[in-house]
Amino acid sequence: MRRALVVVLAALAVLFEGTGSGLAVSGKGPLRTLVDAERGFARRASDATTREAFAENLGPGAVVFRPGATNHHEWAKARPEWGTKGLLTWDPSFGRTSTSGDFGYTTGPAQFRTTRDLKAEPVYWGYFVSVWSREGGGPW
Repeated sequence: MRRALVVVLAALAVLFEGTGSGLAVSGKGPLRTLVDAERGFARRASDATTREAFAENLGPGAVVFRPGATNHHEWAKARPEWGTKGLLTWDPSFGRTSTSGDFGYTTGPAQFRTTRDLKAEPVYWGYFVSVWSREGGGPW
């Protein structure tokens, strides 16, 4: 598994070499629309629930690590309470897109609170990574 992860990360590094990075981007290019999609995803988790946000933003073949790689929708279906309580917040601080603009990733800080109150002390903090794709310039 570790070797597979290294191979995937190396492939991503080659794929994104020389493409735009950072969030100080103007206009509506691929990186800007990707960051907007990630922030919309995070906003939905705050406005509704984490479960609803993930259901609406992850494609049918979406893989999450729980701790090993698994299909998110199958995993969540077996855990009906997952994502219905607490508050998961995140915001991208870095992202890149492929030259073709149909593949990208974002990463940044994330926090989880057991209540839906931003003033509550987080019980988890760390970093997230989201990998996004789109077809024909459509939505991420």
